[in-house]
Amino acid sequence: MLLSADGAPDDRQKAELDELRERRDSAYIVLEKVLEVVLQELSETEADDGAASDKDAMSSLTEIVFPDDAKCLLLKREFKDELSKLN
Repeated sequence: MLLSADGAPDDRQKAELDELRERRDSAYIVLEKVLEVVLQELSETEADDGAASDKDAMSSLTEIVFPDDAKCLLLKREFKDELSKLN
């Protein structure tokens, strides 16, 4: 499907593949940061005082794990949209 008649991807297909790769790379960065945060929190021995609400905690988490580049900001927006559907 992604190959032209001569077997090589055309320019449009190359652009689509590049965009998919950039999105994947951004998603990996976010996942990596989420894992870092989770592991850090698991390794902490102090008990959580429960002062922050779940909504505040999630907002804080998204600010930490989503870098400020265009692709990650799009993923962040989509993530928040999905969360709002769950609530």
